[in-house]
Amino acid sequence: MAPKAIESGYYILGDAGVPSTNSAKPSTSAILVKEMEAGALAAPVSFTEVWRDRGSGGAYDGRFLKLNPPSGYTCLGFAAIKSWYTLPSLDLYRDTYALDAFTFTAVGNYNFPSGSPVLLNGQFVKNHQEVSFGADNFVFNVYETPDKDVIWTDRMTGAYKGISVWRSRGKTGTYSLGDIAYPATTQEPVRGFVVKALKEDALKAPVDFRQIYKDVGTGGRWDGAFYQPICPAGYRALGHVAMRNHWQKPPTDSMRCVKAEYTTPGKWVFIWDDRGSGGYQACTVSEAAALNSDGQSVQAMWTVQSYSGMGLLHTC
Repeated sequence: MAPKAIESGYYILGDAGVPSTNSAKPSTSAILVKEMEAGALAAPVSFTEVWRDRGSGGAYDGRFLKLNPPSGYTCLGFAAIKSWYTLPSLDLYRDTYALDAFTFTAVGNYNFPSGSPVLLNGQFVKNHQEVSFGADNFVFNVYETPDKDVIWTDRMTGAYKGISVWRSRGKTGTYSLGDIAYPATTQEPVRGFVVKALKEDALKAPVDFRQIYKDVGTGGRWDGAFYQPICPAGYRALGHVAMRNHWQKPPTDSMRCVKAEYTTPGKWVFIWDDRGSGGYQACTVSEAAALNSDGQSVQAMWTVQSYSGMGLLHTC
């Protein structure tokens, strides 16, 4: 069933389903969304058929359709239509950049969908029935993004463990806070994170970078190096970044530093070290993780030129 907007400018994120054949409507409220900031929502660009009821002998012909989002956006639901041949209007639906929208997901087999369901982040969602948003309480919006670029992998280095490093990519005005280290060379992280400042001085670009490690002597497929951002006074880096060479520093616009008063201590989670690679330098890579609910991790990596001794960590 398709929820209906009662006010212009509101859209559905996907159709709703009920485990019944007697046409009973869902008993819970439907969630509609309205764009509060330009670019926050976008219509899907196309549909992909997931299932049709051909051969079922049902009273109606029907299909389930996956919504295909534009680059940088995520579809939170699927669509259904009482036809084998026509398609719904793309403009009925919107994709978003965790509140439950009560939408359904369909797969063309008897298994659960792979991965975790994507939800809106309730901290940043305005309930249109409330009078006050209280936006002054927040200094960042943190967005999950499916768009990531691989920067470096340790393929062919001979290291006992594998690693690939990825940079999150979001829409204009959003930034990475550090590259993501993933403990595999043939897979990638499910998601990345980008941040948008709601206060002008919350984020600043680093002024320089200091090289921590380069994979000289490993014989890897790609040359690679890790860099620590040098932040302006009063700002902290939540993560390090990588480059696919040994000599060129990252562009200062590749990430952002966070104003120190908006950070909180976190903890390290080991990801990789270069033991077995034959490299001239030692290196350990860890992920910056939250200690408790006060911290917001963006899965940024941190590197040291040794097999121990991580420095002080801060998270948002």
